[in-house]
Amino acid sequence: MGMLMDYDKISDLFSVLSNPKRLKLFFIISEKKRNMNDLEELFSISRPAIRRHLEDIILLGMVKKEALNEGNRIINYYEITSVGKRVAKFLKEIEKDIAKKQEEGQDVFLEVKPALKYDIGKEFVRINKLVRNFLNIKIGDTIEVVSKKGSIAVKVDKAYDSDSDKSIIRLEKKFRDFLEVKCGEKVSVRRKK
Repeated sequence: MGMLMDYDKISDLFSVLSNPKRLKLFFIISEKKRNMNDLEELFSISRPAIRRHLEDIILLGMVKKEALNEGNRIINYYEITSVGKRVAKFLKEIEKDIAKKQEEGQDVFLEVKPALKYDIGKEFVRINKLVRNFLNIKIGDTIEVVSKKGSIAVKVDKAYDSDSDKSIIRLEKKFRDFLEVKCGEKVSVRRKK
């Protein structure tokens, strides 16, 4: 039988790290061992506030406190633990995944409408600004239009004013034929990688 997960401890971890200041403090310490003076310089909150955040992170076992005698003073240093290193690595991977997903955009489903006659042969499709913003694309960028039968890569132009509030894509007949879709059906649209 596999190991049982301690849901309470994991919940506590996410609860502590859900505070942006604590998360930033955790990552500052994950870079290298720090003392309170370092943390005050890098982190623009009061020393007592830093201590409170540190207590929560230390309690979870992600950071350890070490008192070192330096001359006639004892200085507290804060260093990431092996558990903290694993958590930091995991969070950095999640951050990369989120950034990649934002960069790629997401799929949007749009209803197919015919291109107007003066757009035929111009090799582009028309989608509205809201969809372009959602996909993080601009006029002239290439998108991928996907149906159950195939996909095409095609440049984007702005929607007609009359279409600006509609979730539609204007496709000329040759594109509809290739994708084997009819007007009124839906296609998936995504940013071209």
